[in-house]
Amino acid sequence: MNEASVTLSPADRERVSGVERLVALGESSVPALIERLIDPSWAVRRAVIAGLASLGDAAVAAMVAELVSDRSSEAKIAALVDALVASTGEVDGPLELLGEDAAAVVADAAAILGRRRSRRAVPTLERWAAHSDDNVAVASMEALASIGAGAGLDAVIRAADSGQFFRVFPAIDVLARSRDPRALEPLARLLGDPVCSLEAARALGRTGQLSAAPALAAMLGAGSEPLVRAAAVALAEIDDAQLRSYGARDTIVPALRALGDGSGAARRVERCFEGALVEERIALCRVLGWLGADSAAASLVSLLGEDPVVADVAAHALQRLGPVGHRHILSALRHGDGARRALLVPLVPLHFDATPDLLACLEDSDPNVRAHACERLGRIGNVLAVPALFARLEDVDAGVVQSATGALHALGSEETKRRALEGVRAPDAKVRRVAVRLIGYFGWADATPVLRDALADPDERVREAATQALAFVDHPDARALLLERAAIDDPRARAAAMRTLGRVERTDTTTAALLRGLSDPHAWARYYACQSLGRFASPDSLAAILPLLDDAAGQVRVAAIEAVSRFDDVRAIDALLAATRSSDPDASRAA
Repeated sequence: MNEASVTLSPADRERVSGVERLVALGESSVPALIERLIDPSWAVRRAVIAGLASLGDAAVAAMVAELVSDRSSEAKIAALVDALVASTGEVDGPLELLGEDAAAVVADAAAILGRRRSRRAVPTLERWAAHSDDNVAVASMEALASIGAGAGLDAVIRAADSGQFFRVFPAIDVLARSRDPRALEPLARLLGDPVCSLEAARALGRTGQLSAAPALAAMLGAGSEPLVRAAAVALAEIDDAQLRSYGARDTIVPALRALGDGSGAARRVERCFEGALVEERIALCRVLGWLGADSAAASLVSLLGEDPVVADVAAHALQRLGPVGHRHILSALRHGDGARRALLVPLVPLHFDATPDLLACLEDSDPNVRAHACERLGRIGNVLAVPALFARLEDVDAGVVQSATGALHALGSEETKRRALEGVRAPDAKVRRVAVRLIGYFGWADATPVLRDALADPDERVREAATQALAFVDHPDARALLLERAAIDDPRARAAAMRTLGRVERTDTTTAALLRGLSDPHAWARYYACQSLGRFASPDSLAAILPLLDDAAGQVRVAAIEAVSRFDDVRAIDALLAATRSSDPDASRAA
């Protein structure tokens, strides 16, 4: 059953079938089909339109004649227009001859030619764009816009310069949609027209042309408040278009810098926030940032409590103001609430003098503020922040702990080392884990005794972290401790040691320990022994790994396959081919 039989009523299906029979008769049925264009059913009318369009030249003359002679039914006129647009016949020539007919007919003809995107009809449409009837002129300009590629742009420019209200505004819209550089000059001229200036400013923005920026920039200090808002939105729109097209940001800045001292324009822009829409406020913030006037800082700070999107744009504009903006950012950070701080902390300048204000943020109730403050302190590099960052390792929020840890990684110093060594004995297991990882990160050789103590920590994750840290400490005692862990009675400790041995330098001693791990009774110890030996890919270990392709534990079989794949040996290839036929789908997929 086709879709039509599901959606059409029985009566509609019968009438559609009748339409199909008429279409099959060809040209002789055209008058009868045209009469059915007023059928009350939308589905039937669509069938008639499709049928007339498919008849091509056989139906064109009759449809054009009907369009001219019978203007009694809007539904019929709309259907004729649709049929002529979709027709496979030669429609353009007969329509172009309608220039002396009633204006409504010519307007319909222009619309049809535009929807057909008829390049041939461009000269005719240019002529009609100057028609004495406004509707014809507007329809012709819209048609030229639909054809695109700058078609008839000169005629549209003449309409824009005509001073005739009902033609100028449609012409402005067509010029904007053309995105043609030739459209910029007439639109810029209209900025001086009190009636058309707002629409002209918006149109310049829609062109996306960077060369429109100077004319819009000049409006910032001289236009009315509504015009300043419109110019700001247009400048932001142009900058966005440049970013989409070329990946370039802040392309508007040169045009604004050409104004000279931007303080006057900035003051004018600041006065336009009151009563502005959210979109306009966002654009005004961006313009203040581009202007770079010191006087704008206070206004931007006041916007930090606005709509979240406006506040975010204001914060970034503050950052663009350089040292003055930085001072205001720190001041707002010092006196602001959590929501304002969350915006400002990522924008804090990377200067030592920002450290006290960021340290204060570590006590903020918002974990996002605390986490961003940790990250920023790490980037600033002031070791005075180390004690406060260590205190954050006890934070209830995991994200804050992670950010504090990352910052401490960036602040390697004697104070960091001292705090880390003390932290291994902290009451909070979370702090002990981070302290142990810091020792491994920096590889302090003289911290080996501290790691030995951490291997006996009551918290399993601390013990595992200490085992992993041993791989990065360049000291003989550290290697000895790691080898001891590989033979300890605790199976989970042995597994952690096997995993860590794969990260140290390959020696006969480490290889021997890993080979023993292949027969460990604990599956995860065998798993990590396979992985580590695979990293080494020592030729003499392949024979010991191959039997694990049939291990009782599925994860060990997969690890063995991965390890075998690292060997350049015919035995490895044969084993992998055999594993592809394994009854274990995980092993087969891995092979």
